[in-house]
Order: sequence, then C-alpha cells, then structure tokens
Amino acid sequence: MLSGITEEVHAEALEFYKDMAQYVKEERNRIGGDWAVAQAVPTRALRDEIKKILPDVTFVTLTIKEDDLRKRIENRHGEEQSDINDWMMSIHKCYEPAEDDEPNAFNIDLETSMTPEDVVEIICNKLL
Repeated sequence: MLSGITEEVHAEALEFYKDMAQYVKEERNRIGGDWAVAQAVPTRALRDEIKKILPDVTFVTLTIKEDDLRKRIENRHGEEQSDINDWMMSIHKCYEPAEDDEPNAFNIDLETSMTPEDVVEIICNKLL
C-alpha cells in the first residue's frame, strides 16, 4: 500500500471500487455493448479487485512527470491558488502506474507536447 493511505481509507476505497465495478457489470449485462469508463483507480490492488468482477477490463493509466503536472495545474488554476494546487499535487503521489507484469493494464506517459487526440491515438493503437 502507498504511504499516506491508511488501512481505513484503503478499505473504504475498496468498497467504493467494488460497488462501482458491480454496477458497471450489471448495466453492461443489461444494455450490452462495449464500454469505456473514465475513473482514476490509484493502486494495482484496487485494479486487481475490479478485475475479479470485470475480468475483461483493460486499464489505461496516464502518468505525467511531477514538474509537468504542476505546470498544468498552475496554468489551469493560477499560481495564486497555491493551496488547491498543492492539494492536487499531493493526490498525484497516491497513484501507481500499471506494472509490467500487470495483466490488462498499460501506461501512457504523457508529454507536455501531446494533444488529447495524440493520447487517444496511442491508446487505440495499443488496444488494437
């Protein structure tokens, strides 16, 4: 478990993600089709629990260098919002990239020059 995440917070997160995965499963069974769900899942342990409910899920983790993230946040919220910016930066430390041996999961390392379209193209190429 990552530093800064208590057992209690992890247990609450686990229940949240399991409930969400169960809901997605039920709705997908009801409606059918292929699904894409945008949701940040911070740890491999939580991704592994989701895979128990949704075994065919694929995780795409987006990673960004800390300096690049700080620039993005400051551009979006302004430097005068330092408390919010610092809080957002602290959340970044709670996320683990997908590991090389992690099934159905891969990383996209974001660069400042990438457009959203670039990221979509990379993801599509990896999925096909």
